Parts: sequence; C-alpha cells; structure tokens
Amino acid sequence: MNIFTVLNVTSNNPDMPVISASDVEYLFPYEKDSYGHWAFGNIQPLVSKVTDKQLTEQSESPVYADEFLTLSGNGKALLSDFADSNIDCTVATVFRVDSYADVPVIFGSLSSAAVGGGSVYLITNNDDQTANMYANYRGTNIGNSPIMTGLSANTWYFLAVTREVIDEAGNIGVKVKLNELPAVHRNSSSGTPYDDNGVIACGQAYYTSSLGASTDFAEFIIFDKVLTTDELNALYFRSKSRMAKLGINI
Repeated sequence: MNIFTVLNVTSNNPDMPVISASDVEYLFPYEKDSYGHWAFGNIQPLVSKVTDKQLTEQSESPVYADEFLTLSGNGKALLSDFADSNIDCTVATVFRVDSYADVPVIFGSLSSAAVGGGSVYLITNNDDQTANMYANYRGTNIGNSPIMTGLSANTWYFLAVTREVIDEAGNIGVKVKLNELPAVHRNSSSGTPYDDNGVIACGQAYYTSSLGASTDFAEFIIFDKVLTTDELNALYFRSKSRMAKLGINI
C-alpha cells in the first residue's frame, strides 16, 4: 500500500503521473466538507461522521442490518435539521428498493400538496420490478418526464441531486447523478421548489398519497452547497469505494 498526501499546487508538466480518483482510497473515508454524512448499520448511531448533526426518527425506529438500515414507507423517514428552504444544496445516498409496488420517495421534502417541496421518486413499469426515476419540485415543470428509466428492484444505487437558483429571476436548476451515468440537468422557469416548514429527509417523510416502499439505505449525505458535475463524479467514486468495503456493489 502506498500512502501519500495532496498538496495545493499545480503543474503543467505532461510527464507527471496521473492517478484516477477511482484508484484512491482515503484514510478518512467520510465527506469532510459535507453538512452531514451518516453511515448506517447496526453499530452506527444516527449521528454524522463529520459533524455533530443527528437524524431524528420521524415516527418509528428503522430496522438495522450490519451494513444498512431499512425504512418501511410513508411517514417513517429520518429527518435532518437542514431546512428545505436552503435551496442551494446537494443530497446523496446509496439505496435499494425491495419492490416498486408503490411509489417510493427516496429523499427530500416532496409532499402531496400542489406547491412547495421536492424530491426524487420512482414509479413502476407495471411489473413491480423495474421503475422510472423522476425529480419532482412542486410548481415547476422539472418532474414532467422521467430522469432515468429501467431501475431494477433489489439493486443498490448511488444517487445524488443538486438544487440551485440559476439566475436573478429565481429560476431553479437540478442535476441528478445515478451511479456512473452522466449527470442529467433539468431547469425550470417557475415554481417554489421548497417547503417553508419542511426539512431534508432520508426516506419518505411528507408524501402521503402513497404508502411508500420498503427501502434500504447504506449512507446519506447533505452538502450545504451545489456540487459541480466533476464533484458529483468524484463523490460517486468515493462512495463506490466505501460501499465495496461493505460488500455493496454500486
């Protein structure tokens, strides 16, 4: 094993070696620049690995396994203290859905109301085993068409979503990153993509129009900033390395 450090310098020498981010294993594996990074499992409390931020059980305790926890559906999420009105942010997780028989909301603040709040959710292709992914922010047109298609049940995925104000008019943009796939960009010229009374949640906190679905989570991360596309790609590779140690393939 080789141990090295990173120096804040640059070089234009084309003969300098280049190390892929996917080949780097960090001594401190958690996201030190995040607002909170929660690693789940039997021995892990619901306290961030990088801050003292804690997730709060909405209504009942999750079911814990060695490498992850399971949330069973609507109103049984883990609530952060990160206000949904903090528009410029990034949320990421590693998740697995047992079945798409009902609409699972992965994270965020999406409610059943017509305005306010937003999230990523999955809708089945009528076989309960594959689904399309949508990013819906109330009052906007971002959720009119699927972001990704053909997601399989009982399969682990890395998911990250950024949300930001993109101009002086207050228009909103989101980026959605799933596994190694290129991030998908969607912009909207209308709407209120947050809930004044909501917080960013892991799991289905506010969407009462469906029962939700049993969903496994291995980690949950909030950044109080908008990650770039390159930063999202690097985040995926770091998460992939963390998950590999747990026997989880993303």
